[in-house]
Amino acid sequence: MRFLVCADVEGASGVGSDSMLSGDSFQQVRELITGDVNACARGIHRAAPDAKIDLFDAHGLGGNILEANLDQGVSLLGGGWIDTLFPLVSEGRLGTYDGLFLVGQHAANGTRNGFISHTNSEFAALRVNDRDAGEAEQLAWLAGAHSVPTLLVVGDDATGREVNALLLGVRTVSVKTALDRKRLSADPLKMRGRRSNRPPQKPHLPRRVPRRAPSPSRSGSSSTSHTQMSPPLRRPSEASLLRQKAPCDSSERRSWMPGSTTRRLLAHAQSSSCTRKPSGASTRNLMAHRRSPHS
Repeated sequence: MRFLVCADVEGASGVGSDSMLSGDSFQQVRELITGDVNACARGIHRAAPDAKIDLFDAHGLGGNILEANLDQGVSLLGGGWIDTLFPLVSEGRLGTYDGLFLVGQHAANGTRNGFISHTNSEFAALRVNDRDAGEAEQLAWLAGAHSVPTLLVVGDDATGREVNALLLGVRTVSVKTALDRKRLSADPLKMRGRRSNRPPQKPHLPRRVPRRAPSPSRSGSSSTSHTQMSPPLRRPSEASLLRQKAPCDSSERRSWMPGSTTRRLLAHAQSSSCTRKPSGASTRNLMAHRRSPHS
């Protein structure tokens, strides 16, 4: 298998201010983004030990990756969208990859609380279906046009929200949280250590739902069976229990129909319907007693 990793620098773990992108501190940025690329490569090789990984330096014209520090099995193609990415597309090589990984990504221009957010430059913006879209979405859509799925996007939390809104089913990892365009709320290096060294965990599989036998089609033709959930068990109501034949013994009633409301209903039913009607001489004596003026 062969995978393509595209690396930007603003979303790299450890980059905490825009001043780090210039001057003497940029050497530290190069080390940080190279470390993120190596962490991504180790994850790929853990899942597919024989996988080949090509790296595209997507920030500026390139020169942001320390090639000597790359892990074994990672090949640096070069940098620059025109110098490196365009030949991949025009020569048909982009469609030969099995997946795309985006590392060090930043949010688009206009995204709220996006760290150093911009879209290709500070003077451009891109909106798709009334949503701000950035460079991560551009790369994902370009790869998708060549049948290459985007498997992972790594950046700040604003990048993750943006990607989840525009790219359905793409996994995102946040390495830092921004308060605004130039400030972070936590040390990204601590987050980086927790995420890159986390061992793989067994995915949680949902419990299977029992299936019913498919009902025969009315027209007689074969139809596709669908999974149906069995109806939940419901407790019978008191009214439905009263419609059943209740025993006349009050102790038996309390054993199968508890509850104060039920007991009151049962007492009323016992005095009316469950009381045995006297017959014969007992009936005549009772009627005579009622007609007596002394009663």
